[in-house]
Amino acid sequence: HRDLHSFPTRRSSDLGISFYRLHEENRRLEDPSSLAVERVVEYPPLTVLWMKAPAWFLAAAPKSGPAPDGYVKAVKRANQIAMFLVDLCGFGLLALIGATAAQLGVYAAGGLLLFPLLYDRLDLLLGVLLLGAMVLLVKKWPFWAPLAVLATAINFKMTPLVLVPLFVLGTVPAEALSTPSGARPWGAIGKRLAILLVIGAALFLPFFANDGFATLDFLRYHAMRGLEIESVWNTVPDRKSTRLNSSHLGI
Repeated sequence: HRDLHSFPTRRSSDLGISFYRLHEENRRLEDPSSLAVERVVEYPPLTVLWMKAPAWFLAAAPKSGPAPDGYVKAVKRANQIAMFLVDLCGFGLLALIGATAAQLGVYAAGGLLLFPLLYDRLDLLLGVLLLGAMVLLVKKWPFWAPLAVLATAINFKMTPLVLVPLFVLGTVPAEALSTPSGARPWGAIGKRLAILLVIGAALFLPFFANDGFATLDFLRYHAMRGLEIESVWNTVPDRKSTRLNSSHLGI
């Protein structure tokens, strides 16, 4: 559960050791027979920072032993408050782009209905980031603005990479795309791709400088995890991948 990452991240800060090393050691102690890839952190570093942030406002966690029930509940509540603020931002973005009262009502009703799911996962945050990027794109902000928000979303989760062509071409001026035959807007496209890459790297590099290649372990984890569609185990992997998938069904 993502809320429980707040505990080891807070403890690692208090102890002055790497969160990645502490997480790996905790997983090894929980299951000594687990594979090495099962012990790595499955989230990008910016996501880990987001999960850690609410715990900054809580009392210091015990430096040894399991997380007390009261602390776990406090972390969960702090994360829910953070996601509620994200939800308000999503509501505000919809209002900004002219959503009707009925549409806002559907949004609010859906949020209340799915509260336990949306507020315990990162999908709401990712969705609001992508909505914000789309608003900036449609509102004709400077082209780097939606690309910056998209780069932030990619640093939270890799799936928004599929939207890169949409945003890159969407920020190229229409006149550049309708040039005479033989001319191509490769310069404008290349410039936007470069800016997206630079912003994405700028968000990631501070974590890499602090924790090294451990910040890339999430790529190895998901490569071994295999493809999943909700709780449907839809691959026929080898024995090691089977083990990793079966331990994460429903996630």
